[in-house]
Amino acid sequence: MASRGIIYTKIEESKSYKVADRDDYHFVEFANLGDTISVFVDEECLDKGTLKPKATIDGTQWIIIEETVWTKLLTEHNKETGKQSYGDSALFEKIQKQILWKSKGAKASVKISEMKTPPTPGNIYLLMPYTHYPEFRYKKQIVKLVYLKEPYIRYVYVDPPLQENADIPLGSDTKLHLYGMHAEINISTHLIPDFRKKGNLIGEKVSADIHGEVFFLKDGKETTVDKFTTTIEDGGSVYNRYKQVKVYINPEWRNAEGSHKEKHQPQKYYIRLMVTAKNTFSSSGAGKPFDFSDSIRGLLNPVSYNTNTDFKKWYIFDSEQENWIEMDMQPYIEVRWDTMEMIFKKFEQEKNNQIQYIGDIEYTKKEYDPCGYSKITIKDEDDKKREPLVIFDEEAAVIDKTSSYFEITSGEKPKSISIKVGNLHNQGVYCYGSMLDEGQKHSDKTNVFQVEHAAFSAQKDNKGNYITEKDKTHEDQLKKAGTPVTKENKHDTDHVKNPDNSQIRPVTSVMRWQQGTEYTYKGEDEITLQLKYRYNKTLTLANDEFDPNFVGNLFEEAWLFNYLWLNIDQQKQVYYIPISTCRYPNQIAKINVLPDLKWTLLFKLNYKDEDFKKFKEEHNYEVQAFFAQASETTITATPSGSSTTRRTSTAAGVRFTRTTTVVPVERKGGIKRLIEIIKRIEVSLTAEWKDAAGKKQSKDIIEGFLKQIYNFFAKISDIAKLVGDLTEGDANPQDTNNKKQLDKEIEKMLGGRSLDGAWNALNKKTTATEVLYPSIAIAASWYYADADDPKRPQLMGRKSLQIDAKVEAAPIIGVEVKWNFLEMLARRHPLAFIIKKGIDLLLYLSDPKNKIDITFTLSGELGLTAKFNHNMLAGNAYSNRRSPKKQELISGGATVKADLQGNITLYMTQYLIISEYKMGGAAKIGVKAEVANKVYLGADTDGLYLANSTSFDGFTFYLEAEAKMEVTFLGAKIMDWQPKYEPEPLNWGKCSLDSVKTYLNNPNKKPEFFKFNSGDDE
Repeated sequence: MASRGIIYTKIEESKSYKVADRDDYHFVEFANLGDTISVFVDEECLDKGTLKPKATIDGTQWIIIEETVWTKLLTEHNKETGKQSYGDSALFEKIQKQILWKSKGAKASVKISEMKTPPTPGNIYLLMPYTHYPEFRYKKQIVKLVYLKEPYIRYVYVDPPLQENADIPLGSDTKLHLYGMHAEINISTHLIPDFRKKGNLIGEKVSADIHGEVFFLKDGKETTVDKFTTTIEDGGSVYNRYKQVKVYINPEWRNAEGSHKEKHQPQKYYIRLMVTAKNTFSSSGAGKPFDFSDSIRGLLNPVSYNTNTDFKKWYIFDSEQENWIEMDMQPYIEVRWDTMEMIFKKFEQEKNNQIQYIGDIEYTKKEYDPCGYSKITIKDEDDKKREPLVIFDEEAAVIDKTSSYFEITSGEKPKSISIKVGNLHNQGVYCYGSMLDEGQKHSDKTNVFQVEHAAFSAQKDNKGNYITEKDKTHEDQLKKAGTPVTKENKHDTDHVKNPDNSQIRPVTSVMRWQQGTEYTYKGEDEITLQLKYRYNKTLTLANDEFDPNFVGNLFEEAWLFNYLWLNIDQQKQVYYIPISTCRYPNQIAKINVLPDLKWTLLFKLNYKDEDFKKFKEEHNYEVQAFFAQASETTITATPSGSSTTRRTSTAAGVRFTRTTTVVPVERKGGIKRLIEIIKRIEVSLTAEWKDAAGKKQSKDIIEGFLKQIYNFFAKISDIAKLVGDLTEGDANPQDTNNKKQLDKEIEKMLGGRSLDGAWNALNKKTTATEVLYPSIAIAASWYYADADDPKRPQLMGRKSLQIDAKVEAAPIIGVEVKWNFLEMLARRHPLAFIIKKGIDLLLYLSDPKNKIDITFTLSGELGLTAKFNHNMLAGNAYSNRRSPKKQELISGGATVKADLQGNITLYMTQYLIISEYKMGGAAKIGVKAEVANKVYLGADTDGLYLANSTSFDGFTFYLEAEAKMEVTFLGAKIMDWQPKYEPEPLNWGKCSLDSVKTYLNNPNKKPEFFKFNSGDDE
C-alpha cells in the first residue's frame, strides 16, 4: 500500500476546537479561522506488519483537500481506468492544483489561516497523511475538518428553466419561466437544524420550518404575491442541509397592481425566507409530536434571507473540467408576459402531453391476473337522467373503450363526477406491482387510482408497439388465488415497465389538486372528482390583453365574448386519472369539461292595438288651479260694541279637464312603413351561465354592451350640440334645432311623466279588457348538449354543439281581462277613493312605473310553435326520423291562463342631462295556473308521431323581490346594483292527458289513447 501502513491519525486535544467521532470518522470542529489544529501519527497508527515503521512515520506527508473535490475526482478516475481504487499516483497528479495545504513530518500543525482559500462553513475538508500518494482506504485514516459559524441560510436561488423541461413549450425563452408552471427553489442552510442539539431520547428529532414569500419590486417597495411553507426534516449528521421546493407560478400574480408594469416585458419575482429550527419528541404511542422548541427559543432565533438583497453567486466543482465553475442560479423567478389565452393553451398542452407520456394500453382480450378489476364506469352524479359511460368492460365484445372521453358541461361551481372500477380484487391476492415503483402494490388504493404518484409507462419497440413478456408465475398465481386453470387463462403475458418516468408527473402536481377538495376516495373502488370549468375572464386583442372596465362596470362580463363562438377543440379542458392493477395497468379515464354557457339570439315583433285601429284619440288637457282665500263682511254693529260678521272661505283646488277628439289614423306607406316596422323589432343576444354558487346569471349583449356604447357616444354628441347651439344665441339660424334639442332633454328630465300618464293614474279602471295582438318571435340558441343515444353507442358520453331554432307566434290572437281589486275596494267609499287617488298620483310623479296593485288576470290565446333542434354529432329528429329524447317539433293550440298577483313597485328617478340616478325596489307575490290543449308533431326514441294533449300546469306559487340602484353618466352605466330574491316557485297539481298518439314511421307502434300523466311522470 502506498501509505506504507498508516491506518489511523491521532488528534491533540485543545480548547480552541472540538474533536468528535461520528459514524466511525474523526471530526474536528472549529469556529475561528485563526485556529491551529495539531495531528500526528505514531507506531499505534500503523497497520500490523508495516516494514520500517520509523521511516514510515518520519516520512509522513500531509495534504488538505475538500471532500467533494476528492470524491468527484476519484469517481471520475475510477471510471476512466475501469478499476476500483482508493487513490493512486495518477489521481495524485490530478488533485495537485486543488490541494489547499501541505506539510511533512510525523506531526502536522494546521494553521487554518494558511490554507490557500478560506474554508466554507459546513463543508468538509480532508486532512490526509501519506508517504508516496494519498489514499482514503480506512475511515480513521484521515481527519475531517469542519468550520462552523452561527446558524444561517447559505443561499437561496432559482433554477433557470431548461428547454427539455416538459413545462415549457417549444419556442419559449429557456431563461424565462411561464405562468402555470413550477419554479424550483433551492435552499441551503448551515446548522439549521443542528443535529448536534438532538438528545438521546427515542423519538426526539430536530427539524426546521421554512416560511417563504414571493414578491416583486414596485417603486423599490416589496409587494408580496404568494406564500409557501415547507420543512427540513431530520437527516442525520449533516452540517449543511439542502432543500428543493417547487413553487407554482400562479397566473393570478399578474393581477397584482404594478406587476408587468411594462406590457410584454417579463416580471421578476424574488424570494424571501424565514427559517426556524425546532426540536420535537414523538412517543411510541399515538398523539401529536411534542414541540419543546419554546423552552430553548432563545437559542433558536429565526434567520432570514432575501434574494433581492442577500443573493450572491456560488461555485461547484466540475470533475470533467477539474475546476470550480459558477453555478447556474438566479435570484428571481423571471416570468414571461403571457396573455391568459396563452396560459390556458399551455396548461391544456401540458395535460395532453402527460396523457401521451403515460400511454393508454389497449386491450383486445380478457386477462386473468388475480390482481385486477373487470369494469370502469364514469358517471355525472349531478345529472341523474344521464346514462353513465362504461369505458372498460372485460366481458363486453369490445373490451377497451378508454380512448373515449366522457364529456360534461360545468361552470364555476364544480360538478361531481365519479369513476368506479367494478369487481376490484386488490386485497389478499398476489400483486407484483405492475407499472409501479419498486416495493409498491395495488393493495394501496392510491396505486389503483394513480392521482398522487407518478405513473410509469410501458416500453415500446422500434415500431411503436408495446413490448410484452411471458409471465412464468401465472399458473402459480391462479392456484394461490383459488382460480381454476383453464385453456383460456392458462397463459399470460405482461407489459414491460419503462424504468424512466422522468417526464411523467403526479396528477395532483399537474392539476394542482388537493385530496378532499378536488378529489375524494369512496372506499377502495371509487374516486369522486369535483370538476369546474375555468373561464378565461380577460379579452385578448392583437396579442394584447384589453381591460374593458374603463367606465365603471360597463363591460364587467365582457369575457363572455371569448365564448361567443363555441368550439369544442379550442374550449375543452381535459382531466385524466390513470387506473391500474396487474391485470390491466395504465388505463386512463379522460374527461372533457366544456363551458356550461348558452347563447340565444332573439328577434321579436310585437303588434300593438294602434296597428289595427282606423281611428285614434287625441287628448287636450286644461288644468285650472286656485288658492285658498277668505273675506269678512260686518252686517250689524251696536253702540255697545257688539257686531255680526259673515265670513266666506274658498278652499284650494285643482280642476283637471280632458277633451277627447277622435280622428282618422294616418298611416305611412312604402319605405317609411317598412322602416317603422323594423324599428319595432326587438333584438337581443343573451348569454346564460351559472356563477360560483350555482345561480343562473344572464347578460343581454346588445342591451348591456352595444347599446351602452351607442348611448355613450350619442350622449357626448347631444351635449356638444346643445351647448354649442345655445352659446350662439337667439340670432342663430339654427334656433329651431336648439329648441328641439332642449325639448328632447326636458322630455328626458320628465322621465316619461305626462298629462296622459297623470290622467290614467287618476282614472284607473276596475276591469280592463285587452285584445292580445300577434307577437312573433324567431330565436336561435347554441350551447353544448348531450349527444348520448343508447341506440348509437359511439355517441354515449359525448357532448356536442347544439343549435336550437324556434319560430313562435304567442299569441296569434288572444284576449285578456284584468280585475283591479284595490280599485274596486276604493270605489266603495268616497274617502277611500280620494286617498287612493292621491297615493296613485304621488307614486306616478315619483316614477311612472310605480304602483301598488292586487289584480286577477284571466286570458285566452291561440298560439303556434315550430322548433328545429340540431346536434352536430347526433343530428336531428327530421334526419334521424326519431329522437333520443322526447321533443315537440311543431305544435298549435289554445291556452287559458289565470294569475292572482299582489304587486308593489317604488322607484325614484332623477335626470340631469349628463347623469341619471335611479333607486328603489319592487316585489310581487302570487299564484298562477294554466290549462292548454294542443295538437303537435313530436319525436321520441320510437319515431315521429302526431298527438293531441291537454295539460294543466298546476298551481304555481311565486315570490319575486328586487332592489335597484343605477347611476348613468354620459349615457353609460357606471353603477348597476340590482340584487334579486327569487326563490324556486312551488308547484302543485301538475298533470296532463294525452288523448291520442299515432306514430307516422313506425308500423310496430300502435296508436295510444287516453294516457294520464302526473307531474312526476313528466
